[in-house]
Amino acid sequence: MMRLCAKNVHFLPVIICMLFPLTFIITFVLSVHLDDVFPGLPYISDTGTNPPESCIFSLLLNLCAVLLGGCIYVRHLQIMEFARLHVESGLRIRDIQIASFFGGFSCIGLAIVANFQVTNVRKVHYFGAITCLWGGTVYFIYQTMFSFKMGQGVRMIFIFYTRYMLCVFSIIFNVSFIVTGFMAHSQYTGDNPRKWKPHEGGWLYHVISSSSEWMLAFTHSILVFTFLPEFKKVHVELPVVSLKPKILSKDEHYENYRTERITCNGHIYCDDKY
Repeated sequence: MMRLCAKNVHFLPVIICMLFPLTFIITFVLSVHLDDVFPGLPYISDTGTNPPESCIFSLLLNLCAVLLGGCIYVRHLQIMEFARLHVESGLRIRDIQIASFFGGFSCIGLAIVANFQVTNVRKVHYFGAITCLWGGTVYFIYQTMFSFKMGQGVRMIFIFYTRYMLCVFSIIFNVSFIVTGFMAHSQYTGDNPRKWKPHEGGWLYHVISSSSEWMLAFTHSILVFTFLPEFKKVHVELPVVSLKPKILSKDEHYENYRTERITCNGHIYCDDKY
């Protein structure tokens, strides 16, 4: 009997928290080195527009989207199980499902941002960015509410207030990023926004908008990281997968019949007959 383990899921938020900033730092350094952007704090998307940095941008952000989806799935299972065991907590299944929907929607938006560069399909890229940033913000607001209802002990209270403050910053950065971005582009007089220079109009609003985007990305990374202490207590049970038996002749049926079943606890069971 073989054993499949789904342990150490607390490494998921750690990896995501490290991979997000690392992706943006790598593409920023490359784009500045290759003179694809002006080094005065460009938008994150501008640093991943031209190859080779666009290739790295797409690859790592797609990986982040997959890992983030897994993290949201684990968190969904955790809260659903908590709601089942602690009915008095007041957690509603509908709220948990809505939160997970926004989380999944945010992952889709992240994948869109990764694969549709702003210079190629601008409207689709912007749709993905808004979906990712606002979907993520709504998701973490729900997680903050869940933290309050799940709060037990000093550690959970600290996590709740940490998420609460980060969500407030997330909303502020979201609004600042969009509003000042519109104002900056309305005053821009240059011909290449990726090399936005101080004398080309709207520079102050551009800096505020781009810095808000960078701060928002780091804020969301830290919010994902706050799942770490809770995920240490989680052991994910794998879904059930059944393999249909091979159709054999009557003479071979009892000799070669084999059925494998992966059960919820991560075990593989095999019949004696192979």
